[in-house]
Amino acid sequence: MAQEISAGTQVGRTVSKREQRREFWRAILGEQQASGLPATRFCEERGLNVKSFYWWKRKLLGGNGAGSRRKGKLVRVVVGGASGYPLPFEVLLGDVTVRVPQSFDANSFKALLAALR
Repeated sequence: MAQEISAGTQVGRTVSKREQRREFWRAILGEQQASGLPATRFCEERGLNVKSFYWWKRKLLGGNGAGSRRKGKLVRVVVGGASGYPLPFEVLLGDVTVRVPQSFDANSFKALLAALR
């Protein structure tokens, strides 16, 4: 006599609702990743709660929820060029790029822009 297997059961044992939910969200997370869609759009298209999606993602892929988040380490960042001067910013005017240091003279810069226009 063949043994009948229904959804939520395995041969000889019943799968708990908790295990069913975990498997459901594992499948959803895999589908979202394979789809290439942003999570919000993926959830919207499937009628899923985005907060639930992220909660399960954190729980299944990142440990046991919010308590498992790793604390980041502080890293010293030095801003500026190799010589210690502040980095310039760039202004693109058509095919012309103007690099302007942070310590620029505003009047000279206005005159330069007027000349380039």
